[in-house]
Amino acid sequence: MSFPEGDKIYYLQSSRKPDYYASIRTGERVLRGERSNPSDYSQQFLLKYDINDADSSQAFCTLTDVGDKILLGVNSVDQFQPVYGLDRAQAWILRPANAGYSIGQLSEGREYTWTIGNEGDPIVISSGIVNAESWQFVPVPPQ
Repeated sequence: MSFPEGDKIYYLQSSRKPDYYASIRTGERVLRGERSNPSDYSQQFLLKYDINDADSSQAFCTLTDVGDKILLGVNSVDQFQPVYGLDRAQAWILRPANAGYSIGQLSEGREYTWTIGNEGDPIVISSGIVNAESWQFVPVPPQ
């Protein structure tokens, strides 16, 4: 499976819950799982690769909220930490998973990947989940 094209803007759609997209509510910085509604939420993210070996099983990237120009990250890499829009870049690891890609970070030899709960809940990172959440990178049509 090849990786999504870099330097492009995407909607990040949950593969397990396809009605939910990674979203940031107006006036907030926490990433949440929300239904597609671009008028109420910032739902477009720029994918930029730090390192991408086409033959590799993983790629390192940053994800930037296009609306507010903030980078996605966590305050600490630990169980159930929410993903936020931050002012500093953090690298995420993409790996092919199920019907998309897992998005995660490493800490002390453990990988923590994005996990979505119910609608409106923060997207958090977690480790040890048997069927890790996967995400589709849906291209935003040119305007």
